[in-house]
Amino acid sequence: MNKVEAFSLTELQRQSKLMIDKFWRNEHLPQPKFRIVDTPNQKWLGRTIYRSKEPNTSVIEIQKSILNDDTTLKRVLMHELIHHFDFTRNPTDPTKKDLQRNPHDKFFMDEARRINTRLGRDFVTKVSDRTFLSNASKKEFTAVLYDHNGKIGYAHMSYPDSHQQDFLKNLLATNKVRFIKTKESRFLHGPALSENTQFAIPKDVKEQAHLRSLYKGGQKHP
Repeated sequence: MNKVEAFSLTELQRQSKLMIDKFWRNEHLPQPKFRIVDTPNQKWLGRTIYRSKEPNTSVIEIQKSILNDDTTLKRVLMHELIHHFDFTRNPTDPTKKDLQRNPHDKFFMDEARRINTRLGRDFVTKVSDRTFLSNASKKEFTAVLYDHNGKIGYAHMSYPDSHQQDFLKNLLATNKVRFIKTKESRFLHGPALSENTQFAIPKDVKEQAHLRSLYKGGQKHP
């Protein structure tokens, strides 16, 4: 494992505390321990390890590669915090195979649905890091930014099929959309542009400020 600057761990701990205070305030959930790892050949970006010798907490490992991708980091961190909550409330001895269970069982999915009602559809999924992995090559694509009463929402698009041309034309007529070429995988976490698109609209102030700056520099046509 490569050496990682301390501020990265500090920021993970800060984000974790904010999320726990927001979603598990009444559970008196302990803070997890964190490790930042650098194993690019692995297929996971985060994992939670429970040890029976430390029953009151767990260890969350985060891949170094996602520390500069804010949206992916938050999605992976929230995913792992659900495991942390599960493990500290329903401990299972990892050395006893007969006690092992599906980590994404009903408990996990119920918590994911509860959180997604506040953070957006599919913010937490069974594989919250799949989009990042599929976009690891950082190929450029088009993102659509939409001004919804002062809040910026986003979607991603490919060049629309012929049956979508009227929809796109009507969307452009509102003068509320801007198009940007980007390599930021955060936008691929949002919905794909279609006639039934509901734009993802983050509530986070910093996220909105970032989207607003991109919106101001965006193009009026794809």
